[in-house]
Amino acid sequence: MRKVLVLSVFVSFCFSVVYAQNTDSLLLQAKNLIQQDRSVEAVSIYEKILLSDQGNYESYTFLGNYYFLSGQKAIAKADADYQLIQSPNRMQVAHHHDELKAIYFTYLEKADRYLLRALIIKKNDHLEHLVSIIQAYKERIGIVPVTGKKKQ
Repeated sequence: MRKVLVLSVFVSFCFSVVYAQNTDSLLLQAKNLIQQDRSVEAVSIYEKILLSDQGNYESYTFLGNYYFLSGQKAIAKADADYQLIQSPNRMQVAHHHDELKAIYFTYLEKADRYLLRALIIKKNDHLEHLVSIIQAYKERIGIVPVTGKKKQ
């Protein structure tokens, strides 16, 4: 019985060392891809890291920032396109609103999820600021009720 226990502890230790080495090599690979301006490929590696290391702060922060910035670019483009319309009709207003919601579900929902997980691991003012921006955006597009305003 004792041999089985020692063997199982040894096997567990070996697996944890292999996972740590695998995570380290994947993090290095992702950083190299970012330096080569290949962020999309880095995203898949960071997501792969999280499959085996659900406490990897670096992966959560990268993915949160990546999806946040991607969402911000998409919002800026959608808003700029909408501003080109001189007098938008109801259909155009509704279309713009639907486009903003689609941007949330495509990018910012993922960003919010990753950022919140990173904040559970380690508090960070920058990440908290991004989460507050996402919250304000959810209020803007009507996904959540507006907070912080008192009824008079």
